[in-house]
Amino acid sequence: MALVFMDGFDCYGTNGQDISGNMVAAGWVQYGNSYSDQTSSSNTRSGLGQCMALVTNAPSTHDIRINLPALPEFFFGFAMNLNRYDQPGVQMFFHGLYDNSFGTTWENFQLFVADNGAITAVSNGAVLATSEPGVVQNYAWHYLEGHVVVDGTAGSIAISIDGSQVLSVTGVATKNPASPSKVNQLGFYSSYGNGGEGLLVDDFYVCDTTGSSLNSYLGDNIVYGVLPNGDGGTNAMTQVGGTVAGHYTSINELSPDGDTSYLTSNTPGTTELFTIPNLPAAALDVLAVQVHADARREAGGIAKIQMVISDGTNTVSGDAKSVPNTYATRSQIFENAPDGGAWTVAKVNEPLRVGVKVSA
Repeated sequence: MALVFMDGFDCYGTNGQDISGNMVAAGWVQYGNSYSDQTSSSNTRSGLGQCMALVTNAPSTHDIRINLPALPEFFFGFAMNLNRYDQPGVQMFFHGLYDNSFGTTWENFQLFVADNGAITAVSNGAVLATSEPGVVQNYAWHYLEGHVVVDGTAGSIAISIDGSQVLSVTGVATKNPASPSKVNQLGFYSSYGNGGEGLLVDDFYVCDTTGSSLNSYLGDNIVYGVLPNGDGGTNAMTQVGGTVAGHYTSINELSPDGDTSYLTSNTPGTTELFTIPNLPAAALDVLAVQVHADARREAGGIAKIQMVISDGTNTVSGDAKSVPNTYATRSQIFENAPDGGAWTVAKVNEPLRVGVKVSA
């Protein structure tokens, strides 16, 4: 599995738009109250695309979590920009949890930042380690990476900021005593804001330790999201809405428009492929490509789809994924290019086609 999850928050909505519903459809779970939401923000560190902004109106808190496979050990990274609005004290901004799917969720570890810029790792109410002051600056972008082993006695947490390790502790409890030794939710948390963007998050990844690659720290990277910009030569579904310019016009909205425009088929093997824009000129390397589809079934029973990538010579299909009767996002990470080799910028640019097919 190796690379378990990545999100650049580019394709949920336009600048300033409430993207809560679109993120929930993609597997995120929102906690908090009516005083808080998450919006799409163009205040990114790279000047590309969008990032996620947790907008909190005091007094309230905001907690948005992604559901993941159960992970006993994992690596993660994300870009963060804290806007504390001069709030004193220590504030939580990230945590790992285990949800048993029967109504109980255990919080296994938390990361806090103090008003002096120090980061603290906490588990089950106990402080595990604290960095030196000043490793995080207010109103500034930083890239945080972490490595966590979840265990009741032999756990560990290591945190790096902008490529330098600032916190490390081993041989400690990194879970609630009642929880299994794993997490299946990671979440961003904010109690900052006073109506503004309390926490900005971008370029988020999670890796487990399996496989032969992408199973450790990936380093500071950008998760860049694009939408289809043309038909890719195999476009066999029925088009609803959109324009005569092509099938891609029915599925290229930055915020999905539901049944206003879509592509449909109930015939196994029916495939749609699309072209995508080239990567920015500054792109140096590509670690993986992820394809998303916002889909639903139109009748009862079981319906499945597969994400597809093609270079014109080689075509690769991902795992079959069930779709519900309401729109939900299904995703597939492709760690290798269609030819079976490592990705390069050249393999993502003009040759690449991405899409979806109806699974048998």
